[in-house]
Amino acid sequence: MLGTILAVAVATKVATKVGKAAVGAAGAAVATGAVVAGAAAVAGVATAAGTAIANKQRSKNLGSADYAVSSENARREAEVMRQRDINNTIKQLYAKFAICYYIALSDGVLAAEEKAELDRLCVEIYNRFPNPGVKSELLKIYNTPNMNFIVLERYIRDVDHTVIASFLTLADETAALDGNTTDAEKQSIYKLRKYLTDKTGYDYLGNYLHLDTDVNMQCQGCGSSMKLIPYDNKAVCPYCGHFIYLKPRDCSRRVR
Repeated sequence: MLGTILAVAVATKVATKVGKAAVGAAGAAVATGAVVAGAAAVAGVATAAGTAIANKQRSKNLGSADYAVSSENARREAEVMRQRDINNTIKQLYAKFAICYYIALSDGVLAAEEKAELDRLCVEIYNRFPNPGVKSELLKIYNTPNMNFIVLERYIRDVDHTVIASFLTLADETAALDGNTTDAEKQSIYKLRKYLTDKTGYDYLGNYLHLDTDVNMQCQGCGSSMKLIPYDNKAVCPYCGHFIYLKPRDCSRRVR
């Protein structure tokens, strides 16, 4: 009987130890699971943070690239506009030089004063834009043997009319360089002013008479009616040849 009791006691003790060990093992497993889960959570947070940082850096890099592309496009556009302005300025200077040469050569002779002014203007333009193309075009204008209005129009038709109009005073000064504005030079100036008037609708003729201006004036020599020579701004008697220079106020009316 005692043996049976002892055997039961021993079995109970062993069972208790086994139970405690099992409980300890289960607790350890739970603890280990918690540690693993915690580590996984920390790793997840770290991964998410790393991904966010990487995405932010990628976005920053893309933004920098977009900014670089935008800056390059802006630089190219500014360069295109700058070159366009340069080309327009060169065209205006060609027109200026061509007008002066056209006026100076109107009477078929380049006076020393006219040639000196043309040389000065040519050098001034070339020094401002010293490239072979500009030099070649200036020499082309300068060496044109017959600078008539048809040739001149090639240089002025694409230039703003206000710019061309700003050269009218220079045209008058060029014609007067040798101290005598000839009838041929007056006619050339008239053609230029008439061209601007017809092209724009504004009156650029100034003191130059229209082709269709009426003159009611008698010749002081023979009493005959005088005939208008509009390019030269003068009225001529067709009979005795007497003539006088006119201004618009000398005319009875102007026909538009």
